[in-house]
Parts: sequence; structure tokens; C-alpha cells
Amino acid sequence: MGAGTSAEEFFLKSINVESIFEFVERTDYLFLYSIKECVEKSDCHEGVYLSEVAEYMKLLIPETSKMVKSLENKGYIIWKLDEKKERTYLVLTNKAIELSNCQKEKMIEAYEKIISNIQEDDLAVTRCTLRKIRQLMEEIK
Repeated sequence: MGAGTSAEEFFLKSINVESIFEFVERTDYLFLYSIKECVEKSDCHEGVYLSEVAEYMKLLIPETSKMVKSLENKGYIIWKLDEKKERTYLVLTNKAIELSNCQKEKMIEAYEKIISNIQEDDLAVTRCTLRKIRQLMEEIK
């Protein structure tokens, strides 16, 4: 078995995160979560500007715009006009908020199951290892 196969298995099969995403697709949830995070830090009073989301996610505006269009088509976001700044901004819909909350509860449930079934020492080592992996992945970018 070559290194390529091991790498694919590591990244695609080690942890079946897809099984957690019952209410919202993983990619959609990531964007909705990011938008929610940006809203809390935004200059905009009730939403967030597309440029802020792109910067937060370290994406180009066209990539971000494409994903936002997909979220809009699913009824997760709407565009509003900031008349003072003459700019449009994104607002999460009630549908997005409700589904995200359901998804968050599912994630909490799964997390609690994991931490209640793994010894504290093993969990500490696992967290440390995952932190190192995340740092190394950041260096690869």
C-alpha cells in the first residue's frame, strides 16, 4: 500500500464526520457557522458583508459568492440593503438558524458520547495530536 493510499484513507476514512451531519450538509454548515461568527464581529448592524465572510474564510470573493448563492437558493440566507453605506449584506434566515441549532445539538450529542467513552488520558493525547495535525495542515496551505 503506497503513501498516497494511506493519505487518502487518513483524510477520507479515519473519522466519518459525514455521519454527524443530519440536518445540514457539512459544507453548508461550515459556511453558516462562519457567517454567524462574522455577524458577531461585523460593522453591519444585523448581518455581514460578503467581503467579511471571504476574509474570515480566507477565500476569494468569487468563491465566496458562489457558495453564498447556493445557500441563498436553499433558503438559508437573504440579501438586504444597507442604505447608509449603499451596500448589500447577508442575513441568516430563520430556517438556517433552526437547522444550524439542530445540527449543533447533534454535534454536541456525538461529542458527549465520544468523551464519555474515552478515558481522560487518552482524550488528552488525542486532542494534543489533533492540535499538532491542525498546525501542520496550516503550514501546508
